[in-house]
Amino acid sequence: MELFLTCRQRCEFPFNQLSDPVDLPISIVNIAIGLAEDDKKNPFVLVGNEPALHPELAQILTQCAKHGIQPVIETCGLFSDSAKNLLIEKRPIISWRIFRPELYTPEDLEESQKALQDFINARLQIQFILNVDDPNADYSFIEKYLDVFDQCLILIRTNCMFKISELQTIIKNNAELVKRLTLDGKTIVFDCHFMPCTFDDATFGMIHKLGLNRVGCSPHLLVMPNGHMAHCRFMTIVPGPHVSTFKSMDHLYKYYYDVFRQMQVTVPDNSPCESCISRKVNLCTGFNMATKASALLQIRDKIQPLFEQEEYAEGEKHLELLWQMATIAIKLGFHNDVIECLEEVRRLQPEDPKVHFWLAASYWEVERRSDAEEEFRKCSRLSPNPIPPLAELHKRFVENGNTIRAHMLAEEIKKIIANQQAMAQQAQKEKE
Repeated sequence: MELFLTCRQRCEFPFNQLSDPVDLPISIVNIAIGLAEDDKKNPFVLVGNEPALHPELAQILTQCAKHGIQPVIETCGLFSDSAKNLLIEKRPIISWRIFRPELYTPEDLEESQKALQDFINARLQIQFILNVDDPNADYSFIEKYLDVFDQCLILIRTNCMFKISELQTIIKNNAELVKRLTLDGKTIVFDCHFMPCTFDDATFGMIHKLGLNRVGCSPHLLVMPNGHMAHCRFMTIVPGPHVSTFKSMDHLYKYYYDVFRQMQVTVPDNSPCESCISRKVNLCTGFNMATKASALLQIRDKIQPLFEQEEYAEGEKHLELLWQMATIAIKLGFHNDVIECLEEVRRLQPEDPKVHFWLAASYWEVERRSDAEEEFRKCSRLSPNPIPPLAELHKRFVENGNTIRAHMLAEEIKKIIANQQAMAQQAQKEKE
């Protein structure tokens, strides 16, 4: 889980964001810490434009310690001496953000590097993040950076919304740099934006031979200052539910992996991805999540005005638009939008089992459990095979800890299966 602590900043760096409110309230921090307390296998990351500028950083770090959490804090070192001393005292893991030197003033660059050296002298655990914001810029300065500060691991992070051609330019311009660093014993990790198709064959072969490390595109679970969740920092274009909605990290992960699976099948208007061998053998999931979400939102924005046109006001075209809007909302996890669309479809096509199934799923996600059960049962009655929607309802009872209802439904399903088998046997006898 990542907490976007604050929009406060000392410098206008790439990837900085704005939000309202500016600072993540302590009450929201406490909810997030409570969820993450038992999730020791995944890092708890404090992010923001400069998270060490949060006015209640001391309380946040104290709360983490009380719950047995060693947080990771992303920083570039431009904060007060008191914040620096606090970090040395509390000893979080430091993810050190490195930007192109020309983006700092000389004074800020000197201050930043002094803070880094102080952390190294204090023996804090440090990992480097190189922020690649310009495809045509020279990043060879990182060699000296790694040597001076004696670091062996670096994550290469770039803009999630870059085009494939821009990512290919980054790799092409820095292939020799990556080779030199790797041969020098440095470990280079590429973030999720660098798909296999961004490398040419020679570079891909070279870095695989030397040891390629690439982070896959998967939910990072970011809590924004307003308390709402996002898939990751670049996916704040799609506001998720409030963090207080979730009872546990398992509940939170399930929600986002459900959205993740829906999004992964979406390749927005890029036919080469459809035939790409890397995609076919599951080495790549196509475009990153933010690109897919942005494309879906653009499609939604084009569809919405059509409802106002007379030819789409009713009939088959109206139904088609409703289904298109519902499908996009399902992929984005906008369950209230799904409900709004599919309740209208249900009114127009009450005998369609598919309507009842997806309406039931969205009712369940917004805690309308009795409505969800009713829709799953309607789907069962209208479907040629009544078992799948009931099995889905049973699975949700189990996941929700409702063991009595799950047991009763399992017995009901057994009876239906027994009746199906008896009827099949009777039909076979009559045929013979």
